[in-house]
Amino acid sequence: MAPPSVIWQLFYTDNKHYLNDKSHKNAFCKGCVKHWTDRLLSSDSSAVATGELDTVRSDEELKQTG
Repeated sequence: MAPPSVIWQLFYTDNKHYLNDKSHKNAFCKGCVKHWTDRLLSSDSSAVATGELDTVRSDEELKQTG
């Protein structure tokens, strides 16, 4: 079996199979995840400043928000 491509360093996986496919697993682009968690962090910070939220969510909570 060939070693995995270096391209896979750009992705996260949750090691769950994609839909009903038993060969492929879920993959999430690290750059996209960072972009959207940064946007959510900014939104949370604004909500805390206006009193809509008590605290900013943790990085892990933001990643699971998708």
